Amino acid sequence: MRFDHASFQMAIHSGGCCAPRVLSPLYRLSREALALLDRQMVEREAATLHEHYQKLSERMTDVALGDLRMATALAWRGADGYFPAYRYHVGEFVNDDWLSSVDWHKKFHRDHISHQAMCYWVAQRLLDTKDQEVSFDTSTLRERCLQQVVYDPECHYLRDYAERLGVFKNVGRELKTCLWASLFDEAVFLATMYHDIGYPWQFVQGIATQLSGNSALSVMPMQMSARELYDAYGTRLLCYPFQNYSAPAAVQPAGWRRRTESLLLEGLSRTHGLPGALAFLYLNDVLRQFPDAADSDAKGLFCIEWAALAILMHDLQRLYVGKARNGAPPENSQLRISFRRDPLSFLLTLVDQIQDFCRPNAVFKATAGAVKLEYEHACHAVEITAQPRQPVRIVYCYEKTSDYDKNTAEHKPKAEREFFDPTVGYVDWSGLPISSIWLRTRHEPESGHGN
Repeated sequence: MRFDHASFQMAIHSGGCCAPRVLSPLYRLSREALALLDRQMVEREAATLHEHYQKLSERMTDVALGDLRMATALAWRGADGYFPAYRYHVGEFVNDDWLSSVDWHKKFHRDHISHQAMCYWVAQRLLDTKDQEVSFDTSTLRERCLQQVVYDPECHYLRDYAERLGVFKNVGRELKTCLWASLFDEAVFLATMYHDIGYPWQFVQGIATQLSGNSALSVMPMQMSARELYDAYGTRLLCYPFQNYSAPAAVQPAGWRRRTESLLLEGLSRTHGLPGALAFLYLNDVLRQFPDAADSDAKGLFCIEWAALAILMHDLQRLYVGKARNGAPPENSQLRISFRRDPLSFLLTLVDQIQDFCRPNAVFKATAGAVKLEYEHACHAVEITAQPRQPVRIVYCYEKTSDYDKNTAEHKPKAEREFFDPTVGYVDWSGLPISSIWLRTRHEPESGHGN
């Protein structure tokens, strides 16, 4: 199975990458909150999306801007009924997308909006494929995910959480599996399409952390301290992984809460998963009608909570490892992603690794007192093969010899160790009929995908 830019565009033009819209709108909106946001946009004289595009047209190539506009349109349309606050902040996300591609602080310049849309496309293909080259034995990957969620004891926490929200109120037993399938589809869309929204918050928090040592300024996301965050979100699904995927225990060690608060604080500045998950929950919380619509919105709210869990977990690898080095056991083993107990986070983390193709990288060339900006990409395609009880092979294809050599010698072996090492890797695939997950590279100098 091959993933590349041309195939993605064909999927878009044929109507792919659309939201499921089985349970949308996910919740009833507060008219007062919407009116307040509208007034604030007017008072701030916030730039329109069209005005953002005009500025970007002076800074991006036509092809790069076209890809960004197409992906933004997908996210914008998808937000209707799913993530209403997105349209109020889309300008910042678009601006962050450009900054991420030109920022010299990062080893890799990264887009986010196009990447998220492509991740949803990759997820859809992986979940439903019956391609002979990608086989998960007698069941599709979607079927295996649902089997875990509906029946496996390790996903009991998820079923309990849904029951407490009232998701299955007045739902007959014979319809529960069908409803779980719809909940999963909606959560996959939300998690993949908006999983990188934490980058602007991470950037702000990183600056605040640097300043806090020298001044009284320390701006926390949503103006909350770690203790306040735990008080506000400690009982929500977002915090379950910190308790080994369970509700907060009635009797826990005296210092456990402090340790969890410390991890929350670290996660705010060292990951974009936690800021993204918190922002996703917060921006939906402030717009939903409450409390009179709480029961009737249970199904949609569960999708949001489930997606937020995956958004958190897809970038918590640093917290999982902690201070462990050189293959030592991870410091926070309870944070390991397991297919058996968290198939949605497993899926998002896997497709986040796969979608490394056609990610723009801004290259500046100074000549004769002028600076020329070009957009390049290193990897132009990714191929996947999977057979029962065999390794899953994820092959990244490069046209330039320098890109191929660098990724072959350093980047992909490092990512394979960190994420897919069977002993200490962040992702545990047990529960799937595969023996391992390999990241490999291929040199395709005559591919015709010129940078």
